Amino acid sequence: MENNQLKQLIDTSSRIILKVGSSLLINENNNDINYHWLKNFSKEIQSLTDKKKQIMIVSSGSVALGRKQLNLVKNLSLDEKQAAAAVGQIHLSHAWKEVLKSFNLESAQILLAPDDTETRRKHLNARATLLKLLQLNVIPVINENDTVSTDEIKFGDNDRLAARVAQMCEVDLLILFSDVNGLFSEDPNKSKNSELIKEVTNITHDIEMMAGPSKTSFSNGGMVTKIQASKIATNAGCNVIITNGKSDNPISRLINNVQYGTLFFKVALLSAIASLSLCSLFPPPVLITSAIFFESRISTICGDPLLTLLIILHFIPCPRIYSAVPLVAHSVKFNFKSSFASLIPSSLWESFKDINARPFIGSEFE
Repeated sequence: MENNQLKQLIDTSSRIILKVGSSLLINENNNDINYHWLKNFSKEIQSLTDKKKQIMIVSSGSVALGRKQLNLVKNLSLDEKQAAAAVGQIHLSHAWKEVLKSFNLESAQILLAPDDTETRRKHLNARATLLKLLQLNVIPVINENDTVSTDEIKFGDNDRLAARVAQMCEVDLLILFSDVNGLFSEDPNKSKNSELIKEVTNITHDIEMMAGPSKTSFSNGGMVTKIQASKIATNAGCNVIITNGKSDNPISRLINNVQYGTLFFKVALLSAIASLSLCSLFPPPVLITSAIFFESRISTICGDPLLTLLIILHFIPCPRIYSAVPLVAHSVKFNFKSSFASLIPSSLWESFKDINARPFIGSEFE
């Protein structure tokens, strides 16, 4: 990794997500907010906004804070976790608001559940709200809505939540701050020969294996989910940095080459199109089933395999894929914006009344 590469990446990124883990935000001695760290971190956020960068924060910590307030033990049942999250979220949101306000930064609380990113109507509503907040120079502070999430239906980790938001809002850079320095070739606690992997251009099976099994001590810092999150974000066109945030000024240390991390390069747009199931908010079986269903209804009308593919692509909720569709369409010499609606007979259009299925025409391509 070249000395100035991380600095250049941060300097050239207009929209950035900063993900903060509980291990950074919560003081281990009293299980309360680490205000010393939070104030220094907020000052660094101010320096980024002064450079006209749009900042979004994904913050953990609500369950840990609520557990202290309710005097609960560590091994919580589902309803205890939800109760702790409800109590702790107020404290967490207030801490971010007060500290950011001291640096003249406005903030807003956003709580998301998986359904908010996987159901198209909710996906679009959440995206519109987040983009409007950024337009109004407000910093969204995002957390999972643990009070309504269950063990079966949840992101499971805010790393993946941050990646979904990056995917949703066309973010340029996602920085995952944690208590680990990055991805190592081996468990640094067990091997003296372990080396920090500074760059990853392609998340292969070997890279995933470096994170270790999900239940080992090596993955307690969340490396498994960080790799999964990096895969989601990079396939949506977002660069990712995994780095240690324990220091008082982790962003400045990155920019000034005092500390490093692991940089995951975004996937080229054409490669992302070639692996649509990775960019999709739907799991592959759902995507394949949907594609077969739409193909059977559309191909007989279009009579053109490429045009059929373009229409199917349009149902996949990935903004960076949306931007590619008009370009591909232009290559076959027809105007996507003016021709798309006319290609679908009114009878078929009526069957797409539900926004979860209906194609977008107009503002999505403005």
